[in-house]
Amino acid sequence: MGFIAEGFFKWGLWSAKRPYTAIFMGVVLIIIGFTGFINTQTTADPQELWVPPLSRANVEQTFFNEEFGAFFRINTGWITPFNKDQAQHDLFTTQYLNLVALLENAIVSGEAELNGMIFTLDDFCYKPITGEGCIIESPMQYFKSNITILNQPTTNPKQVAQCIPPPDQTERTCFDAIGTPVLTYAVFGGITCEPGTQGQCEACLIDASGLQLTFLLYKNAYSLASAEEWERQVFIKNFKSFNYAIGNDYHTDMTGPMEGIGYNMTLVQQIRDVIQGYAD
Repeated sequence: MGFIAEGFFKWGLWSAKRPYTAIFMGVVLIIIGFTGFINTQTTADPQELWVPPLSRANVEQTFFNEEFGAFFRINTGWITPFNKDQAQHDLFTTQYLNLVALLENAIVSGEAELNGMIFTLDDFCYKPITGEGCIIESPMQYFKSNITILNQPTTNPKQVAQCIPPPDQTERTCFDAIGTPVLTYAVFGGITCEPGTQGQCEACLIDASGLQLTFLLYKNAYSLASAEEWERQVFIKNFKSFNYAIGNDYHTDMTGPMEGIGYNMTLVQQIRDVIQGYAD
């Protein structure tokens, strides 16, 4: 019998003769091992999970936050073609923009409740121009977020996005509702130019297979809890409601952090009415 085998034999024999002592010692060892969990910390922040604390990116960001304040909380959502087999389908049309307008309005006007207090986007959003509202990156900003302007018979979305003002126009073109420029590549994805408008000296008529909405929130310790609750009760809720309305079964579950929150059925009905109206 080898040395190791003999050792295990004696250990087993000793344990068999003193079962209660062996069990007690085992429990003590387990308790000692579990004491390490006293210092356990959990996080769902991807940056804390994947970025080393001493990496250059993390060190520079820490310096930036200490000297200039934390960067924004960026809430971004994408709208892509409803059917997976139409991945390159053009979404920059009046039909899709009407859906974007409804979703954007639901998020802007949505309310979140925390500790008996009501919060809206206006309480957290970045306002680059004093006295003006929140900056919102959305295709609807080409139309000042005004659905009436979008649906005027004379409005051609693709011509509006060319940013060429008509001779009689008195206001700036391609500026949003608060007076900042609309950033084409911040509101569209999969951009191509329609045939005949692809030349260097031709104004592009945009086709886009993705539409993007972005809301910038201030990031600080004072508003962290209420901002997270607004994201849960308003931003995520309305995007899930949008997906639920169009019936694509993608990102619609209300489990986990969304437990206890229902769909925005007003938005759901509005989305379905628009889709049905174009189908008719």
